[in-house]
Amino acid sequence: MPFPDGWYAAAISHAIRRRPVRLRRFGRELVAWRDAAGRPACVHAACPHRGADLALGRTRDGLLECPYHGFRFAADGRCARAPCQGHSSRVPGRLRAQVVPAQEQYGLVWLWWGSGEPTARVPWFASLKPQDPVATVAGVYACHFTRYMENALDLHHLAFVHRLVLPFVGSVVDMRKTSLDGDAIYAEGRILPGPGERLRWPADFILEARFPGLTRLELLGAELLVAACPQDERSTWVAGRYYRPRFGAGVVARAASWLAAQADYQTAQRQDRRVLRSIRPLVGSPRANTMVSADRPISLWYARLAQSERQELPQPACSARPPAGHATGDTRDRGE
Repeated sequence: MPFPDGWYAAAISHAIRRRPVRLRRFGRELVAWRDAAGRPACVHAACPHRGADLALGRTRDGLLECPYHGFRFAADGRCARAPCQGHSSRVPGRLRAQVVPAQEQYGLVWLWWGSGEPTARVPWFASLKPQDPVATVAGVYACHFTRYMENALDLHHLAFVHRLVLPFVGSVVDMRKTSLDGDAIYAEGRILPGPGERLRWPADFILEARFPGLTRLELLGAELLVAACPQDERSTWVAGRYYRPRFGAGVVARAASWLAAQADYQTAQRQDRRVLRSIRPLVGSPRANTMVSADRPISLWYARLAQSERQELPQPACSARPPAGHATGDTRDRGE
């Protein structure tokens, strides 16, 4: 299936440097770097001249230099220099690298996936402040983007997949409120102990998402941001950011965030990976499996995905009059 249009957090800021960095996102080989002003730039890795891998090149004065013939490309894709043409020769305007729009915000580098120019702002959550103590980890999951988003919006797997890490979390999800408003998904409620689940106690939660790939969870005094970006049809790049605002500020808060990140990444995330790579079919959809009431946030995400897919359907051409001999009538596509 095609990936939905939108801004995706595709790399941690410090991972993108002035030298070329190879990225595989959306099933494409890309290369990212920083221009002379320090802004992130991204293009498809195949040089438009003769197809060499631009990720094997270097940067010169903020321009990306091809390792094959030394052609240099600017952040907007234009070829700023072709050494073989000499300094006085004009570079053909059609010699352009294929650009992937990039922005840097909130300590992340975002890439736009979709047709045409970006039509939306980079998504975020107002409750997350730049000054909040935070630790970030990132990795690749062997699952389709849809399956990862299901996992990020799923609370009732905690008592089973993560029972050794979170032995005090119950299995019953009391979903008190859910909503879909534009790109924003919201859910709140309480996780309760199930029958026979001893030494477990109720835990309130707030779960939010910004379509297509950003989620935020408040649970057990912690605040977790998860950003997901398709790597290809079988894998997803994921960044997890751990906030601990209740620990105050300064060194203690940052240490708490770092410890939470390491503990989760080395234990809970390994448990998630084991399950996610086993799921079939590979691509999720409302029809691929059967949802229950606790899956309401996932259902809302798929509802927003359906809206996106309908918006991308090609519109039929209009004509002033039908061709001769053609019966008039309602020819609109009623497929959902």
